[in-house]
Amino acid sequence: MKRTEDGAFEGGNTAWEERKLSRYATSEVRLTEIQEKICSELEEGKEHCYSFYVDYEDEIEKWWFNLQAEHPDPYKYLCIDKLKFCCPEFFYGPPNCQPCPGFPNRVCSNKGNCTEKGKCRCEEGFTGKNCESCSKKYFESFRNETDFTCTVCPKSCEGTCTKLGCDKCAIGWIKNDEHQCVDIDECSSLNTPCIDSEFCVNTEGSYECLPCDVACSRCTGDGPDKCIKCAKTYELMDDICVKDLDYEEEDLFSIARIIRCLGVGLTTCMAYKKFGMTAALVAFVFGIYANLMDKLPNNMLTVEVL
Repeated sequence: MKRTEDGAFEGGNTAWEERKLSRYATSEVRLTEIQEKICSELEEGKEHCYSFYVDYEDEIEKWWFNLQAEHPDPYKYLCIDKLKFCCPEFFYGPPNCQPCPGFPNRVCSNKGNCTEKGKCRCEEGFTGKNCESCSKKYFESFRNETDFTCTVCPKSCEGTCTKLGCDKCAIGWIKNDEHQCVDIDECSSLNTPCIDSEFCVNTEGSYECLPCDVACSRCTGDGPDKCIKCAKTYELMDDICVKDLDYEEEDLFSIARIIRCLGVGLTTCMAYKKFGMTAALVAFVFGIYANLMDKLPNNMLTVEVL
């Protein structure tokens, strides 16, 4: 009916449209338009809807042409009063509708809805036959003569609680002198729960282990300035672990020397095919000796002349 209530009139002569709409509202034309689309907008229960319409088509048409003025609400007239398939709000169990628990002023304590079987379906946090008390993990934080409030327990509680606090603390929490559950700081212990390459961050009821900066092998927090010990190839400068350039250069030189030794050995092997691997081995050993001599400090190679 909502879909057809404005008819097909748009703009123009307002007084003329009002007269036309008044006649259209209860016309056979509008009823036909409604019948053509009846039940089509439903996603579920279409077959039941069609069956109901076919069974009571005469009653619907009787209301449409003769009783609309006296009974403007089709749901109330047809479903509740005439056919008795439905109950008014806060009643259940057609055709002999009974009042819901707490009717008329406090149905389900105003904390839930009445079902078709007259049971209360309580809102979250409320329980009981008439939703008259708080669920587990909720506590009564307010009550007067007409209303009450249930508030969820803090996450520091394991199970039930009251206004005064938790009956029992959850894992990761401990009761203080005021009998309140407070967070345990696992990171404050000397024996940190994290491995050497991680640092500990306390969270409510738990902790996290996060990786140290690449410059640290051990640390107390994030960043190269939080290192307890610098990682390999890093050195401490002004309380910050920075890249050790000498170590990096030395590492590159070592690789270059090994490649040079291998190159000398292969070249010698190719030049002296007659001696084969013996010549290559001698050349390789000589290459290593030459590189070692390159690394020795100059003062170790200088002979003092008296």
